Amino acid sequence: MSRDDGNMSKDRKEKYDAYGHLRKNIEEKQLQKGVTSSGTPKIVQVFLVSMLLLSILVFSGSFTSDPWEEDPDIEKYRGEVIPTSDGNYASLKDYCVDHATYGLHYHFILNIVIDGDSLTIPSNIGISSGCMKPLHTHSTDNRIHVELPQNYDGSFPNVGVFFEIWAEQINLNLEKAFSSNNVLDNTGTVTMSVDGESKTGSLESFIPSDGDVIQIICNTN
Repeated sequence: MSRDDGNMSKDRKEKYDAYGHLRKNIEEKQLQKGVTSSGTPKIVQVFLVSMLLLSILVFSGSFTSDPWEEDPDIEKYRGEVIPTSDGNYASLKDYCVDHATYGLHYHFILNIVIDGDSLTIPSNIGISSGCMKPLHTHSTDNRIHVELPQNYDGSFPNVGVFFEIWAEQINLNLEKAFSSNNVLDNTGTVTMSVDGESKTGSLESFIPSDGDVIQIICNTN
């Protein structure tokens, strides 16, 4: 190897060493600024990892809550034959709640069929000027919102409470709101199922839980 070749190799080595030293300095500065070697800020990486873990926990059910699991007395209203309710719900119709101060918030779906025709539950049932009742609707998707106030010490509301709030809003006699033989002043044979499971007995006393899909069918013929 010639002397010139040796000098060239030495020059390359020095350039590589200089490049490596420069890269090391850049990485050290990035780390000091909270940036990883990939160029992604550490805070962004931490956020992305946190969101991934949160998604896993949510989908696995770790963050879901069941307010009924510590109240075994409610289970008797979730059997096939629903007993007459002995709960205290009278105060619910007098409460006004808001999204900022509720103590518990959950939803259930209520599908109603009268003589074969699906009934669309109107929006803003339970909502009037200056007051939003603990059971109400916001749109016409048949989703019932339950928002119990923080100071509420009564029983979890049954499905009959929503019908009573609805009946009061349209000036209908509460006795004609909902029962085993009446749906909003439509008298006839009434059947009800929850998540596809048939229910009998005092249907208005059924206590919905979060995510329940309730179907009520009334045939007046």
